[in-house]
Amino acid sequence: MGKVERDKACAFVGKSDDELSINQILKLASVIKNLIISGTKYFLFGEYPGFEGVCYKIISDYKNEFKDIKRILVLEDENWDKESFGFPSYLTSKDYDNIIYIKHKNTNWYRKLYTRKLMIDSSDTVIINYQHNDPLEIGNLCKQYLDEFNKTVYEI
Repeated sequence: MGKVERDKACAFVGKSDDELSINQILKLASVIKNLIISGTKYFLFGEYPGFEGVCYKIISDYKNEFKDIKRILVLEDENWDKESFGFPSYLTSKDYDNIIYIKHKNTNWYRKLYTRKLMIDSSDTVIINYQHNDPLEIGNLCKQYLDEFNKTVYEI
């Protein structure tokens, strides 16, 4: 019996407050397009609008050309209030192909980290943007976590 191929997934993990430069956005768009062409179908986003919001916009633009790709929102809580995270009010559940709620008992900070680790575990590729000088920033902790695995990682 032959090997069964599964669809590939990519997770986005990043800071929510820094703007990306034009060069970073162009690099990000190029990496994402290459992933789509090489078979990545599922793209996992968290609920923060900065880096993950830019990734969402790029994927949404590519969705016009590549109809099979799926945008999956991964939330820490089913009572998520998008306005409190600064997400544009026009985004609704219809703007994603699926929403996954991660249920766990942890409180704020650890819950964010735990959710990102689950996204990383579920993905073949991770695109990350983080603060190198802040060891307790979620993206930096995720980068340390990624170092333990054999995953394709793109740093933006």
